[in-house]
Amino acid sequence: MPGNQIFSPFGSRLLPHVVTPQAVNLEGSFISKECAAMSKAIALRIALHPELIRLLDQAIITGKPALWANLAPYMPYTNHPDICTLPKTWDRTIDGYSLSMPEECVWTTLRDWYGWGIPCAETLDVLKNKLALTKILEFGQGTGYMARVLEAAGLNVITAECFNRGYDGIGVWRLPDYNDAREMIQKNPGAPILISWPDPEASAEIISMLAPGQKVIIGGRRAYCGLQDGYLLANGFTRLYPHTYPNSLASMSGGLSGLSLWKAPA
Repeated sequence: MPGNQIFSPFGSRLLPHVVTPQAVNLEGSFISKECAAMSKAIALRIALHPELIRLLDQAIITGKPALWANLAPYMPYTNHPDICTLPKTWDRTIDGYSLSMPEECVWTTLRDWYGWGIPCAETLDVLKNKLALTKILEFGQGTGYMARVLEAAGLNVITAECFNRGYDGIGVWRLPDYNDAREMIQKNPGAPILISWPDPEASAEIISMLAPGQKVIIGGRRAYCGLQDGYLLANGFTRLYPHTYPNSLASMSGGLSGLSLWKAPA
């Protein structure tokens, strides 16, 4: 790729600055309030800072994801304080309707273009250096961004996209190797599997796919994900020590989470 050109799903157009939508006036009908809040959320959604785009895209070219400290100032996050101007006593409803969608628009900015979990330098350090991995399966690859970065860093990554339930971000950066995660696991015996942000409604389905004794690396904010510790222990999983590498996976919502290590029952 010539020069310092960065490939981005956003194309060559980089915003010169972060869009700062005007404050939303919540007077008027429900529809006008909802549309105003949505308009602002959409503006925030497309306003990823050019430096964040550069850092994330550069990781694919160099195989060297940025340190969290360099990503953090530009990361969007949930419940953005600038989504709309609200009374201090606002109960998070408008005309009795829970207004969640604007927050969700901001929250899914990185998911739709990059992923639920964003690999940073700390992620690569755990996978390559601390765990000494050379091959890894990824369950639920989404856009393929995680796999592209890890491949650029020298890991052999084989992926499947969960259950193919219509997620609109599949394949932005890389198509999955398998349409069926169960087939991926069966054809790659012994390979550890990375599952970031597991669906809390699919815990039983996920563990039914795992091979006996398979090593599992789980990322994401554990209080909000599936495959929580108590569930794994109750289903015969074994903790691998050190059980958790804290602050090692960036979140699309703007925080750092850990990577937890488990072994499926034999």
